[in-house]
Amino acid sequence: MGEIVLLTLLIALPLTLALSALISWRYRRTVRKLMRLAPSPRDSESPGVVQSELGAIAMGPADLEVRPSAPLPARERQLNLSLALCSVLIGTTGAWLYLLVHQQEFGGITPLRLLLVSLVWCSPGVVLQALVLRWPLSRQMPVLLGWGSALVLLLAATSSGGFSVASLSFVFVHILLPLLVLGLLFGVPVLRAIAPYLFPVVASLCLAVIAAFNALAALVEQGSAWIGVVLPTSGAVGLILLVMVAAFVATCFPAHGLAKVLGKLYRRQAFSDLSYLFGTCWLLVLTLELIPGISASNAGLASLMPLLAWLWIPLLFQWLPQQMPPPHSCRPPRLLVLRVFRRGGPMAWLFDHVVQRWRLIGPVLLITAADLASRTIEPNELVAFVEGRLQNRYISTDDQLRTQVEQIKDQPDHDGRWRVHEFCCYANTWKQSLDALLSRSDVVLMDLRGFSSRNAGCRHELNRIGQSKHLGAAVLLIDRHTDQTAAQEALGSNPAASITWQPAEQRRISANAAVLEPLLKPFFSPSRTL
Repeated sequence: MGEIVLLTLLIALPLTLALSALISWRYRRTVRKLMRLAPSPRDSESPGVVQSELGAIAMGPADLEVRPSAPLPARERQLNLSLALCSVLIGTTGAWLYLLVHQQEFGGITPLRLLLVSLVWCSPGVVLQALVLRWPLSRQMPVLLGWGSALVLLLAATSSGGFSVASLSFVFVHILLPLLVLGLLFGVPVLRAIAPYLFPVVASLCLAVIAAFNALAALVEQGSAWIGVVLPTSGAVGLILLVMVAAFVATCFPAHGLAKVLGKLYRRQAFSDLSYLFGTCWLLVLTLELIPGISASNAGLASLMPLLAWLWIPLLFQWLPQQMPPPHSCRPPRLLVLRVFRRGGPMAWLFDHVVQRWRLIGPVLLITAADLASRTIEPNELVAFVEGRLQNRYISTDDQLRTQVEQIKDQPDHDGRWRVHEFCCYANTWKQSLDALLSRSDVVLMDLRGFSSRNAGCRHELNRIGQSKHLGAAVLLIDRHTDQTAAQEALGSNPAASITWQPAEQRRISANAAVLEPLLKPFFSPSRTL
């Protein structure tokens, strides 16, 4: 059984990565094509949302007082400690159950043995936390290298015969293999919004095909009469292909149904992207840790007991909201993100390390474009794209705009983070959508790196920012390629919003704090921003 699980994972992983890369490329290409369409194909005679109706669409009922629930560092610290504690509990519990099932092979459970195995099982949690929270490499590498070095030295010091072949095998199977799988599946920035959702589906399809092949091999070995009837007609190769294709097709329908259910549950906030990634990663890690024990013992179903350690995760996400409660009788501040399109690299870093941190303060609003499409795609959007229904999300009428604006969620997910709300627009509806989003936003972050007077869309956005009196702050990122004179002219001589021109050519970790501080300033005292 262990060999079947390992083979399934080894086949499903590269297939998932290849399929994710293909979907990511196709998704960005489709987004780029749709956003250039004008007039919108849904109603070719309508120019889009009527400007006079925008006020009613954008504002709706009177807004509540804007107030964050807690300073950003406090919320980040709470989330980091909670995830770390959960990883320790999962690793320790899983290690104890593993030793309990296989204690005859290990010679019993001793405190030192439990400590060592627990540290090994907790190791993926360090990598997992760095990946799901998108720590910058300058923070990831010291933590990972420090933990890995300390663990290897501890294993060497406690091993009576030094590092033997068995020790190296143990390190590879229980430490390096899970870390490698996590790094490939969840560490590639352009794929990590897609691959984790595809992997369970691909793995289930691979498992069904491999199980069907093994079942066929068992029937052949037993000399089944059914094989004798079918084999002369189809031939050996034809029979194998028939059985494997039948297993694949039969599994496709429940797998597709599962994907649709996950998309609906995500839309209803039954789980968040963080809880899904954290849960999927740990389930995969626990499965990998179990494979040697399943293959080497006759414990049967008891060898699966360490999977019970995974139950700490739903308990964590039931407990976490109580530690980071949203404010009462007010709403969280909303951040609108604008940018010069077609600048994937710089904007991708900004999204991963600045915008993602803001999600602990309030919702993020943005207009969809190809530069961030593969990072912001959600489970329900992924299903819609695969089914060919992505165009249904694009705004072409005032009713669609009103509906999507009303769906902005001021309640956080159960991990204490708010969501990124994307607005898909055609070339003739993005201006109306921009006005609706501006009127619903409290602060604006605009990436103007590479901006020139030829960027007519950005000039329009700057003009609207300059006229928005309700904005608490607007941070404009610039570099040596930014035409700041043209940007200043677009803003106007006396912009209503408080404008911060932030050079973004310094070290990235410094830029992270420099960008967030002016955005948080309207809501916190200077000593409590970061």
